[in-house]
Amino acid sequence: MKKKLAENTLELFLQDSWERLPEEFKKGIKNIAFTVEEKKGDWLGGCWKMGEMFKIALYRKTLEDSFQRQIDNILVHEIAHYYGLDHRQISEMWARKNEEKTKRKTKVIKS
Repeated sequence: MKKKLAENTLELFLQDSWERLPEEFKKGIKNIAFTVEEKKGDWLGGCWKMGEMFKIALYRKTLEDSFQRQIDNILVHEIAHYYGLDHRQISEMWARKNEEKTKRKTKVIKS
């Protein structure tokens, strides 16, 4: 069951990230709007020039999916430690999982 982040969560993360940027990086930035949009796709966000303005958007649904995958991965990683696996063993476990996933996606074409 997929959950949505609270309505303004990404906006708060965006604001916090902006505030943590070094001042020398921010000082030349003007005529820019930061938004969070509902779009979902292959990208986490985008940047466009719109006349004299620029727009930087974060895509809510893509970021929520990405966030959920990160939580899933962290949970599996920490449970693996609970079962006594070290980082090398966990890396090998992920490599096997990815190899199996790749095999399932690969179709054999016979002539």
